[in-house]
Amino acid sequence: MKSNKWAIHSIVSPPVHGGSLQTPIRAVSPKRATQRRKEVELTQKLLELCGGICEVCSNPPDFRGLAKHEIIFRGRGGDPTDPLNCLMACGLCHDHRKYPMTGTPLSTEEQLRIASIRRITE
Repeated sequence: MKSNKWAIHSIVSPPVHGGSLQTPIRAVSPKRATQRRKEVELTQKLLELCGGICEVCSNPPDFRGLAKHEIIFRGRGGDPTDPLNCLMACGLCHDHRKYPMTGTPLSTEEQLRIASIRRITE
């Protein structure tokens, strides 16, 4: 009888998607690596500029901290590396999809105004 080297493995952990036991790690393209680096640098710069305060509700963040919020989303043509397209929002404001603690939604124009005021005062 012919031995099957996968016999034991198929009992313990069956192969997924065509028999491979290892999932190959995809390489990151140079373009994506550059964009990611720029996004991280922008996030660090925005954290310094906002002074640890939410730019939407002007309160200190809760336990979730601050997150970079893109005003015009990537899928709608927004640039995630443009400082005028990003705000630092606390977890509450960011989770409520642009709803600050007042409960009133901010328009895209209002978010862009907040971002531009911050850039002018730099």
